Amino acid sequence: MKKYIRSWAAIAVAALLTTGCDDNPNYNLDGNDATGRVNLSELGVELNTDEIELSRADGVDTSDFLVTITDNNGNQVYSSTVAKADIVVLPVGDNYTVKVESHEVENVAWAKPYYAGSKSFAVTKDQITEIGTVTCRFANVRVSVFYSDALRRLMADDVRVNIDCSETDSHLEYTPDETRSGYFKAVEGSTTLGATFTGTVKNQRVTFVKALNDVAAGQHRKITFDVRSGDPSVPDENGNIVLDGESEGTPLGNGLYLVADVVNETINGNVDSDEKGDGNAQRPGGNGGGDDPQPPIGDGPITFTTALSFTETMEAKEGLDGRVNVKVDPEGGNSIQSLKVKIVPGNAEFEEVLMDLFHTLEFDLADMNDELKAALGSDPFNFPCNEQVKGQNDVSFNISEFIPLLNIYPAIHKFVITVSDAQGHTEERTLTFEAKGNN
Repeated sequence: MKKYIRSWAAIAVAALLTTGCDDNPNYNLDGNDATGRVNLSELGVELNTDEIELSRADGVDTSDFLVTITDNNGNQVYSSTVAKADIVVLPVGDNYTVKVESHEVENVAWAKPYYAGSKSFAVTKDQITEIGTVTCRFANVRVSVFYSDALRRLMADDVRVNIDCSETDSHLEYTPDETRSGYFKAVEGSTTLGATFTGTVKNQRVTFVKALNDVAAGQHRKITFDVRSGDPSVPDENGNIVLDGESEGTPLGNGLYLVADVVNETINGNVDSDEKGDGNAQRPGGNGGGDDPQPPIGDGPITFTTALSFTETMEAKEGLDGRVNVKVDPEGGNSIQSLKVKIVPGNAEFEEVLMDLFHTLEFDLADMNDELKAALGSDPFNFPCNEQVKGQNDVSFNISEFIPLLNIYPAIHKFVITVSDAQGHTEERTLTFEAKGNN
């Protein structure tokens, strides 16, 4: 979600144009004609507030955001805040940069996302340069730690997860009850964070280290610790755990391993990867491996796999791979209980067509009446219905046949997919398409 926020300071430009007693007011030019003016008094800030902890409030006050200007040599020539920014007189030149920051970035902090944006501009002799709007985006690294229900049943209260960044010599310690995310300063280039799990699991003291590679600004690394069955010959660095005082083995017993799944979600873009820290260990009853179009997405027992994007608006092109796969971890007899698809048309005419076709904009594939089953469960859509969904652990459907229909009605259209399982977990994902019409 984006909130468009503009902060208006003193009406300096109006004063410049309407001063009655002096048609040529002196703006501290000091006799130097090789200067121009930069108008920061009407600086606009477009803030991407997808970061949850920054967007909890109904509005975000950007008046205290920091504003700096640097010249082409990197020297700072101006600093202020959005609220106090005014008209600035600068020497004529190219390659000036104005930067807007939410605050001075810290090496690490709890629940403190850092936003920054910049814009280049030139100063022209005797002219006023309007900066306009600067877009600020999430610019540090968010790290969240989760534990599966299965692991929580086995671990003690002494469990700790330490996230370390050697480049900035900073770390945070996560307790089992910690719900906040940590925010780490992004280091230029690629860097690595270390995640160290220590504590008692199944009455045994364990230590497990997972490396978070290629960490960069704008990422959200979601680490989920879990227990699964696996191959005891898998090397330690790929996901085994090591008992204090021992080298390798199956320390949890009964073929169970402590593992870590890491989802790399780019806040202003895609979910880039899902690093498996389990040494290819399989879920009990699972097959492992496979040629999924994208890595599975999801923190808990419900995961989604698709070649489509849940974070970016996609052009509604015919030929898109519209397959979506939903899996629910079968541990404890868990299964899919509902799989709802809600169509959000961006065009009133398209909405009327959908209502004529289906008499609803939202349907549950696990609970379809005969009319919906006839419309969606057969050609051309061929959606799975009822017993093919409810009680299952692995369900796939395909929205490709909707794409030609979208393009008849140019607009932004959405498909909201909500999955609930038998253990009370719910996950929601949204597919957003821009239909440009049939050209």
